[in-house]
Amino acid sequence: MFDVRFGQGFTCLKCERDSNWYRIKAERAFSCQWCGHHLHPTVGTLFEKSRTSLQRWFYAIFLFTTTRNGVAAKELQRQLGVTYKTAWRMTDLIRKHMADVDGEGMGLFVLRPRF
Repeated sequence: MFDVRFGQGFTCLKCERDSNWYRIKAERAFSCQWCGHHLHPTVGTLFEKSRTSLQRWFYAIFLFTTTRNGVAAKELQRQLGVTYKTAWRMTDLIRKHMADVDGEGMGLFVLRPRF
């Protein structure tokens, strides 16, 4: 995921040098070869602050994109082997992200009362 988002040779934000990045095993982060600055590739994505593995996230996104009517949280719970709470959170975040990508996000709606 790091290589897709940033790639090797990405300029460090702290020391401003082109750098090779090395994985830190204790966390989801990479370290600059020159100054040791940590870069977290999941920050600003759906996967931020999630303990669920990226493989499960990608499988859930695959299920959403290949089914015609969407995926229920209960079905995701069964398919991924996670708790219902985790499955519901994942479906909620995926739906919100898909709506933002399609231009139908909550920021674009104006709610009007029905009479």
